[in-house]
Amino acid sequence: MNEPIKAESLAFWRTFMEGAPRLLELPRDFPRPAVQAGHFKRTPCRVPDQVAHTLTELCQYERASMLGGLLSCFATLLGRYSGDTDVVVGVPFSIRWRKELEGLDTYCVGPLPVRLEIGGGGNFRELLRLTQDAIMSVSAHADLSLPRLVDELWLERDPSFNPLFQVVLNFTGLAEDDLELLDIDLRSADGASGSADLQFHFAAQQGRLDGWLEFDEDLFLPATAQRFAQDFVNLLTHVVKFPDRPVDSLPLQGDEQLRRQLIEWNRTERHLPFAHRLVHDVFTERAQHDPQGIVVVGAEGTLSNAELDQRSRALAGRLREYGVGPEVPVGVCTPRSMNLVATLFGILRAGGVYVPLDPGYPPERLAFMIEAAGVRTVLVQPGTSVPLLPHVQTITIGPELFTGDNSDAPVCPILPDNLAYIIYTSGSTGDPKGVMVSHAAIWNTLAWLQDTFRLGSDDVVAHKTSISFTDSIWELLWPPVVGARLVVIEEHESQFPRLLLQRLQKHKVTVTQFVPAQMRLFLDEADRVADPEPLPCLCWVFNGGEALSPALAHEWFRAFPHTRIANAYGMTESAI
Repeated sequence: MNEPIKAESLAFWRTFMEGAPRLLELPRDFPRPAVQAGHFKRTPCRVPDQVAHTLTELCQYERASMLGGLLSCFATLLGRYSGDTDVVVGVPFSIRWRKELEGLDTYCVGPLPVRLEIGGGGNFRELLRLTQDAIMSVSAHADLSLPRLVDELWLERDPSFNPLFQVVLNFTGLAEDDLELLDIDLRSADGASGSADLQFHFAAQQGRLDGWLEFDEDLFLPATAQRFAQDFVNLLTHVVKFPDRPVDSLPLQGDEQLRRQLIEWNRTERHLPFAHRLVHDVFTERAQHDPQGIVVVGAEGTLSNAELDQRSRALAGRLREYGVGPEVPVGVCTPRSMNLVATLFGILRAGGVYVPLDPGYPPERLAFMIEAAGVRTVLVQPGTSVPLLPHVQTITIGPELFTGDNSDAPVCPILPDNLAYIIYTSGSTGDPKGVMVSHAAIWNTLAWLQDTFRLGSDDVVAHKTSISFTDSIWELLWPPVVGARLVVIEEHESQFPRLLLQRLQKHKVTVTQFVPAQMRLFLDEADRVADPEPLPCLCWVFNGGEALSPALAHEWFRAFPHTRIANAYGMTESAI
């Protein structure tokens, strides 16, 4: 190589590779060894004939090579796997003309990096043209060997991966059998591409496009490599079918995979008892079936099914007199109590939308929630303060609200798609956001809970969650509609682990809910108790609010070996 060409080539390569990523991180099955040992295996990768034919026509129309088409698809796939938009792929270029190779019968190629920018939402035609330009630029400056290029670019070498690129795409017009028959060797003259993590090889002949994927078995399982190969074929099928769509929007799954994932695996429909019913109507039927059964236990005493049904009916009538009906939000600012249970059922029965307002929240937050939800009526427990806002009336929750039948009050029809409650997110990512949940969504969730965890008449559920947290909804509604018992844990009892433990023991609670932080404090208290099994009746602990660590779960099972954990950690937006 003469000096003018060397200077020009070096200038090109330094500009072309400036700021390029040093390592392409693909999803591996094993940690990368300190030294790459070169243990490679192959898995086949055959492109369907129709896809190969369409790709050929597309490349011809765009004045691009088949190498450009395959490389564009491969780079897109790598970007999906790695999350990078700057991808470098090794591509073998002919170096037969090099002086040191004169007289050899072997057809030699030298791998060189082709760098592609694949982000930006462009379609495949645009990417194909950019790829072809990059191939032509590299080909015009293919007078440097890879080792020399690494030296000239002052790259730090790492024995665990190949410098400049870790993946290779090779395309030839001859099939593998033909190469062997003609004694043609496609090995790299520089010996560099043999250490790549992945190498796609494709050969086109008589309209067919056959290939294989060579992979480092120290990094990938055969099943992973087979998935890589299939994903490539799937993506190639989509890009030739929809070349004008943004490549970022094209799926990696084949049509059958998409159908299975979107339809079969998502086919969760099932027959639910009382489907399209309203939760308060279902409870009324329960009350008629077992009027004397105790459904709520609190500091004030107990409520039977009949008493809870009567109180909720009386409140519903009162609320309708105040203009409450379907889609009308009603704020409730009260500590946990037996009256809260009757209040929630009464609002639902009136057609109103329950908006819980924890009295422990700052006044500014309560005012924000009231205004944002469009609340014009707030039910307030005596001794509880609520921000005084214009056009918002407050009604004290007292015995008079729950007496009388008020059967003459007008009744508006309530539909399953009507709103049942609005509950606010924590606001950890900004202002709290009100999530609107319908009657149908409530019943869907309650039906799933009952189908999965199966409460019965012997079960006792603790209501101990802040009313502004989404878990309080299932604590309040699930037990009454299935015939279980609800025990109201007062605010001070839930804040002190010893009092909470005593309360759970006294009422033989079988189901309760903890956030992990509270679970940790509760475990510390349980360790102080001499009893080896302080809660023998406890069957299920629902966990939510934050992620549950495996270590904490193991500690819980050590203290309560007969209790199961339902890790229901999720967001307010998922109904309940």
